[in-house]
Amino acid sequence: MARAPQANGESDRQLEVWEAFARDVIREHRDEATEGPRRIVVPTDFSVCSMHALRYAERLARRYGAEVVLVHVDPTLLVSSDVLVSRRTALRKELEDVVALLGTDGVRTRAELRAGAPADEILSAAEREGADLIVMGTRGRTGLAHALLGSVAENVVRRASCPVLTVRDPSRR
Repeated sequence: MARAPQANGESDRQLEVWEAFARDVIREHRDEATEGPRRIVVPTDFSVCSMHALRYAERLARRYGAEVVLVHVDPTLLVSSDVLVSRRTALRKELEDVVALLGTDGVRTRAELRAGAPADEILSAAEREGADLIVMGTRGRTGLAHALLGSVAENVVRRASCPVLTVRDPSRR
């Protein structure tokens, strides 16, 4: 049987403790929201969709003085061959071009080329970098295409330890 509070003193004290706790949580999250992100991880496959997401990240980085870490994951780079050496070189050059472009706009940017499963590598990069935010494009596949191909963005959203902003492919509206 539940015990009735002793007079109003006990229940009033519990209420005061919960209110103080709620105020602390709200203040903590409000401070995080006004500070903004310090490091933003942006996965890219160099598609229009991922470049559109990069534009969002660029605006956020400029507004909050954050650094952008551009990440490209290519599962084929796990295999070693002469063809892949030239592919790796081309991918690094493409990443460097994007970094240079953002750098001229005053956004601190670095790039990483990684090999492996895209969602796993994106999450690993975000964790290692101490990312406050991941901004990534999503093609918005549905039905059979989604069932067969899955969604890297969905996998990242479900497993990320930081907030994830997904930007839908503008051509699929």
